[in-house]
Amino acid sequence: MTIPARMVGESVSLVETLTRSELRCLALTGAGHGVESIARKLALATQEVETLLFCAERKLGAQNRMHAVCVADSMKVIDCND
Repeated sequence: MTIPARMVGESVSLVETLTRSELRCLALTGAGHGVESIARKLALATQEVETLLFCAERKLGAQNRMHAVCVADSMKVIDCND
């Protein structure tokens, strides 16, 4: 994973390193979609969706997938009300 040049040398939280794909997967999970549905919507393999969600969980310090969605929503990096 590369960090943008503007962040080199700065303290970067793991939340700031969430990728667009990880955020989209979290948002879709929060909207009630399962892995297979997310994979179809984003034209990804189901294993890739699983990996993206796992990485997002670790970056957010979450205990599981739904905890990651709740953390991301409370931090305003996704909106589960859409």
